[in-house]
Amino acid sequence: MPITAEKMQREIDTLLNLPTLPGVLDVITGMVDDDRVNVDQVGEVIARDQVLSAKVLRLVNSPFYGFPGRISNVSHAIVLLGFNVIKGLLLSTAVFDSLADEVRGLWEHSLGTAVLSRVLAKQKGMRDPEEVMVAGLLHDIGKVILSFVAKDDYLGVIRLAHGCNVHVSSIEYDVFGFTHTTVAGWLAERWSMPERLADSMRYHHRPEWSKNHYETVAVVQLADILARALEYGDGGDSSMPPVDADAFRSLGISFDSLGGLIEKADEAYRSGVDLFDTRSDAQ
Repeated sequence: MPITAEKMQREIDTLLNLPTLPGVLDVITGMVDDDRVNVDQVGEVIARDQVLSAKVLRLVNSPFYGFPGRISNVSHAIVLLGFNVIKGLLLSTAVFDSLADEVRGLWEHSLGTAVLSRVLAKQKGMRDPEEVMVAGLLHDIGKVILSFVAKDDYLGVIRLAHGCNVHVSSIEYDVFGFTHTTVAGWLAERWSMPERLADSMRYHHRPEWSKNHYETVAVVQLADILARALEYGDGGDSSMPPVDADAFRSLGISFDSLGGLIEKADEAYRSGVDLFDTRSDAQ
């Protein structure tokens, strides 16, 4: 029998059968949400964990960001990227670290959506495109959680969605009675995610439902569709959802400019597949 909504919420509330977050990461999450904590204090905690500090410094020093000069201090990296970006990156990579090989394509799709979100946000002149990138990285985290908690059922959902050429969320609802965006909303609450990121996790298929962060969600929706068109990984089905016309118009991005933006994103994606592949940190 497929997992119920009540059991899924219990699993998320206790993080049972979900990817185990390192103890230090749980501490960092709490610190980031505490207004009394400063950058140096968070940096000191990350620096004590060799894997996490290496992850942060490798990212901030990569061509993906292109910051001038070598950055060797975790606190400096936090200043450059911001608390929310650091939190989102560490949490998402901790989850994707344990991703089953059968749904590894979700990671590549999420990365593709992330880099496209960043490029689109920069083109739009949005504040903090790095945070918009993390919104793209996290947008399908509900699918990842479903693949852990109900692996066999969810692999069946993906096979059926591909076979029927329908969006995976419609099969999710038929099987579970809820979709990956609902799961993502529960997870956003459990992780105390900033609303700008949480809205993209909940509403990336329906940007109009976001009351306060419509622009970010609209970017992530377009990036998600472009990632599918460019065949970045596997979003769980082979369908091509329509672009939300109102959301697209609100971004003020012309179809003529998309070619150049995609070219920039493609370069970042090719380098990012290795950069963000957290399995290499353990090697």
